[in-house]
Amino acid sequence: MSTINNTDLFLVERSGVSYKVAASDLSDKLGNNDLMLVERSGTSYKVSGSDRATKCQNTDLFLIERSGVSYKVAYSDVSGLFVPPVYQVAYTTPGTYTYTIPAGVVGMALLAVGGGGGGGGCYYGEESGGGGGGGGLGYQNVTSGFTAGTDVLSITVGAGGAGGNGDPDGDPGDSSIVQLVGNTSLINLIGTGGGGGQSGGGGSGGNRAGTAANSGGGYGGDGGANSGGARAGGGGGAGGYTGDGGVGHNGYSTSGGHDGTGGGGGGGWRDFSVSPNAGGGGGVGLLGQGSNGSAGTGSTGAGGGSGGSAGQAPPSSNNGGGDGGAYGGGGGSCDDADNSTIGGDGAGGAVRICFYYAGESARAYPSTNVGDIT
Repeated sequence: MSTINNTDLFLVERSGVSYKVAASDLSDKLGNNDLMLVERSGTSYKVSGSDRATKCQNTDLFLIERSGVSYKVAYSDVSGLFVPPVYQVAYTTPGTYTYTIPAGVVGMALLAVGGGGGGGGCYYGEESGGGGGGGGLGYQNVTSGFTAGTDVLSITVGAGGAGGNGDPDGDPGDSSIVQLVGNTSLINLIGTGGGGGQSGGGGSGGNRAGTAANSGGGYGGDGGANSGGARAGGGGGAGGYTGDGGVGHNGYSTSGGHDGTGGGGGGGWRDFSVSPNAGGGGGVGLLGQGSNGSAGTGSTGAGGGSGGSAGQAPPSSNNGGGDGGAYGGGGGSCDDADNSTIGGDGAGGAVRICFYYAGESARAYPSTNVGDIT
């Protein structure tokens, strides 16, 4: 038998209980832990869903049932039915996208990080700029109310704000958004962008917004305000999972330059003895809550939180403010003693969505089984 009908039944074992699954349902109802009976050279084996694609040989035989009669069919004739399940998707390039929830999904963990704000610019001998705010982080865990295989998610990844050039303020970062098309009351997740650094002060950090049920996340850190108009401010860190990004250093006193909390990015720093310019804020990673990002120093960028990228260290003279770290770090500003006039760019945001299927362990932000599954 080389032709498989959609109504052909495969014998499947889950948690010690045997089931029959139609060929048409194999791609969306078989989990990684489900077992199927396979015969090789006259010997029977049980192979798990996670091993079918890598350990089965074309001559292995699967037992199927058609109209009450049992048959053996070669793996080479059925391998196309075993479509590996999708366990996560990530979008890290600014833009808009759509994604259909895979068939068989019973729960989702969604994450959105807004873009970081750009650092303020300045002219030589005039007022220094403030640091850009870090992007906010929001997450939501959803276990019902959607139709897998049919419903579509609308996804927007926010761009980081450009640093100001001359006196202009830095641009704000754009928000990252995940919505369920036709039912935003169920899924409407927003990680807002950080504010742009101003010529007279730092940009405000982004926050989380959208549907409140089963959601959480942290605010981005505020960018450091220039001190007395004459000192550049560091970029704010991206928001954490259960806390906020670090505030950027205000460029003069010990105020600001804080570590991130709840897995957020650290705030950027400025030390005139090393460089007149300020460093970018640390970004945040997408694989769940991890360690906090540390505040930057005069010679190092602010640390990324939860595996995110560090902000750019304070650039040397005539090179402007430091860029924020991925994802969502705010840009540092340039100093009025620097001839470059350009603030650092905020880092772009990101969206990541985790899926799980019947019979599998739930996945939920901030830290339950949200690492990559391959």
